[in-house]
Amino acid sequence: MSTHLPPEEISRWMAGARTPEAERHLGECAECAAEVERFAATLALFRASAWEWSERQESTRAGAFNAAAPVRKRFGVRVAGWAAVAAAVLLAAAVPMYRNAKTRQADTRLLEQVDAGVSRAVPRPMEPLLKLVSSSSASSDAAGDNNDETTEQK
Repeated sequence: MSTHLPPEEISRWMAGARTPEAERHLGECAECAAEVERFAATLALFRASAWEWSERQESTRAGAFNAAAPVRKRFGVRVAGWAAVAAAVLLAAAVPMYRNAKTRQADTRLLEQVDAGVSRAVPRPMEPLLKLVSSSSASSDAAGDNNDETTEQK
């Protein structure tokens, strides 16, 4: 091989897919061998930092779960959160029911007013005329009754 190994071939080499040609080339070409060494050092550095981060996360979690007071505190916060959610749901359900009750009261009053207006014998502006007609018919009835009595007496 007269040319250097392409990056894909170096990646396959690092992943474990090694060919005899690539192995021979790495033995002969100092530049490709140095590239493989840099790649290996980078992976080793990444592996070490990942292990360190993982251990820090694990120790942080272990410290949080081992203390009894924070567990009680988290439980109290969780219960308080659910209580707040339940109160909000109840409030959201109560507001429409309250408004519906007020609307029904207003509807009932309006229907009573309409019923009172419809059940009248005559419209309100004509009531004085009705009184006038009733009093004159009552007097004519009374006069008619008197006429009947006088005819019977004769």
